[in-house]
Parts: sequence; C-alpha cells; structure tokens
Amino acid sequence: MNGHIHNIIPVILAGGSGTRLWPVSRPDLPKQFQSVVGQKTLFQHALIKLEDMGLKQRPIIMTNHEHINLVVAQLAELNMSEADIISEPSIQDTGPAILTAALIAFKRNPNSQILIFPSDHKINNVEVIRSAIEKKRLGRKSFVAFGIKAEKPLTGYGYIQCARTSGDLLQDIISFVEKPDRKMAESFIKQGDYLWNSGIFFFPTALLIDRLQELEPEMVHHSMAAVFRGKQQQNCFNLNGNAYSKTPKISINHALLEKIDDAKLLTISPDWNDVGSWSSVWECSEQDENGNVRLGNVVCSNSRGSYIRSDGQLTAVLGLDDIIVVTMDDAVLVAKKSEADNLKHLICKMENLNCKETVAHSSIERPWGNYKTIQGGDQFQVKRIVVNPGQTLSLQYHHHRAEHWVIVAGKADVTVAEKTCVMEANDSVYIPQEATHRIANPYDEPVEFIEVQCGSYLGEDDIVRLEDVYGRVAE
Repeated sequence: MNGHIHNIIPVILAGGSGTRLWPVSRPDLPKQFQSVVGQKTLFQHALIKLEDMGLKQRPIIMTNHEHINLVVAQLAELNMSEADIISEPSIQDTGPAILTAALIAFKRNPNSQILIFPSDHKINNVEVIRSAIEKKRLGRKSFVAFGIKAEKPLTGYGYIQCARTSGDLLQDIISFVEKPDRKMAESFIKQGDYLWNSGIFFFPTALLIDRLQELEPEMVHHSMAAVFRGKQQQNCFNLNGNAYSKTPKISINHALLEKIDDAKLLTISPDWNDVGSWSSVWECSEQDENGNVRLGNVVCSNSRGSYIRSDGQLTAVLGLDDIIVVTMDDAVLVAKKSEADNLKHLICKMENLNCKETVAHSSIERPWGNYKTIQGGDQFQVKRIVVNPGQTLSLQYHHHRAEHWVIVAGKADVTVAEKTCVMEANDSVYIPQEATHRIANPYDEPVEFIEVQCGSYLGEDDIVRLEDVYGRVAE
C-alpha cells in the first residue's frame, strides 16, 4: 500500500432524510440508520467497508443534529469509538457539509486528503476504490469523482456527463444531472457518455478549501465561523447554527467540480447499489424461488418478483406479481415495482395533506430511550415511554398540559415539583400543568411507563427544559 494512503481521512455523509424508502425511512429515522438490506444498517455497512480499505485515520461523520444519538449507538454496536462526529444544525447540501469536514480534517493534518463516502449506499467491493487511489497516484492535487457505468435508464440515480475517452483513464467532467426523468435517462444511456454518480469523491484537503475560497467565498466564510464558534459536547462537535444556516445550499458538484478544469472522473465497478428505491432494495435482497423478498409477518401465494415486508401486522398477498408492499403500524405502502422510483410524487401529495406519517414514525428515538404514541384525540394523548438504564429525562414543565404517569415495568426515580420518590410497577403520579418534573432511571433494567396527556395543546414544543444532561436547554 502506498504511503500517502495513510493521510486519507474518510468522511461519511450521514445527514440525508431518505424519503424514497417511505414508510420505513422518514426524516426522524432515515434509511442510513436502518437495516434495509442485511443485518447491519447502511451506515454501519459504510463504516465496515471503510475499515476494510485499510484507512488508518479515524473518520469524520457529518450528520443531522437530531441523529447524533443514532450515530453514537450504532458506532458502539460495532465497538468503534474513534470517530469525529460533527452535528449539522441544518441541512445545507453536500457543499457546506464537505467543506466543513475539510476544515476539520485540515486542523488534524494540513497534508491530508479526504475520501467522501455515502452512508446510505450498498458498496460491496471497496478494494477497487483503494486500488484506483493507489494506481492513479491520487494525492494533493487530485479532484476526483468516482462514476459507475450506467447500464439502465434509472431515474433515481444522479448522472455525470464526461468527455469520451478510451481505456482506463481519468476523464474530464462536463456536467452533473440529478435524478432525470425517464426520457432523459434513456437518452443518457443511448449517448454513452454518462455514468452514475456514486457519491464517492477524493479531494486534497488544503486545495479544496483554497478553490472554494475562490469560487464560493460566502460558503467558506460562514463554514469557518460555524467551526470556530462551534462547541464540543460529550460525543460530538456542534457547529454554530447561526453561522452554518447562512451557508449557501449547494451541492459540491455545482459549487466546485463543474467549475474547475482539473476535476476528473474515474470509472469503478464496486458492486454498488444506491438503495434509493424499493425496487433497488428488492434487487440487493435475498429472494426466494419465486423471486419474492418476504420479511416479517408475511404470507404470500401465487406471487412473483415482489418485495413484501411487515413490521408487525399479518400481511397476506395473493396473485400479485412485481409489487411492493410495506406494512407498518401507522402506514401501508402498496405500489407497482416499476413505479418505485416515483414515490417522491406520492410523498409530495401526502405532505400537501399534512400527513404526519411522512415526517416521523409512531415510535420516536430519543437519547434517553424512546416513546410511542398509542392514541390521541381532542385535547388528550397517550404514549408508551421507555427510559434506558442510566438515562434521565430533562427537568421540565409544560404551559398547556397536565400529565398522568403509570409505571408498568421496572422502577425509576420520579420528581414532581420538589419531591422525589422511587416508583415501581403499578405506581402512578399526577403532574399538574406548570409543575416541574423529571423521571430518571439509575437502575439496571429499562423502566416503562404510560403517559396520559390532557390539555389545550399537546405539541412537543410545549416543553420548557430547565436542566438536561444532553445539552438541550435553550441558551
């Protein structure tokens, strides 16, 4: 292995919302943090593959601030503790995200290069990426996008147009196209000078910052401010939200690669799938003798080539071929497999109808555990809440609601006003409106309780935090 590969710092982009795999993937728990294909999550798969490449530098992980605890938990599952987790306070596209990662990488090593790696793709053969880096001697002057031969006119992929060359050469980049329609994708395949955009990039850190200073000075100014004014907190580094929100929302493709003459495209064959639609998930999942993928509580008869998944309820399918059926406790998707790439149009319709199911799951992960909304109505809501061992909720109060808590499993220390007591299964407590309260679990087992809310407004933003171990108290 060439010595310069030891200066490569991997950067994992894990801030996407993944709505094309709705209803499993939603902004509160997007596809990269789920086991969509195989036992590991796509994010964990990316970490494992980067480790397989033999990169020695700890990765930089760029993710949404709401997903920090998912990142920490999934790193722990892999026994990986060495990573720089960067909390993005807002989604500003890949330009600011990659630039910010470069600024942090430069602080670690001014002579470094960064390898940008997506967290939501399935990449099996990373050896071809390492081989390409070594063979082409990519180093401190190389701006390279990795492309994959476009074999089908898929509308869910991004494309890169390149100058036609023969052989295994670095090619000039002409343009980037994001997810074309069917007619345009067919023309790309016919022309033969378009590759699929893998989302993998190789940049020299210092030179990347210098070029963006010339091309996007506003982005560099605000990104530097976001880093300089950011704060380290427990497991992550929080970028300054005010500064970061001022960066232009632009992709690295349009901010940099289309504008410079020395950006190159390198074709690789890494056994890749962007897992960007349910048809893609079907393609890279294990199928039975009839070409069906069946997951969960599923019964299927006289059907072929279908993807059928249930996260609980019995889902029975009879006499239907080439379909997608995904059943969850609060939403069901039924679609032709050929229409899977058009799911975004259905999502838009549901968003226009203010369907809350497009945003969040019924079960919500929090740093201390999770909660699930069981039922709601006019001025009342019922939740099942689980607090993990060693965790505690914030000391808080509500302006518009009162709450009743009933412990159903485990035990916890419950504070209401200034009184704290130990509560176990079958114990209950009433929390008046405006009363400060908290539940803590210093014990060895999870505590589970039912919360009944009653009041004129029941939104999550009616929480006033006075103390919080996770840093969620407003300044």
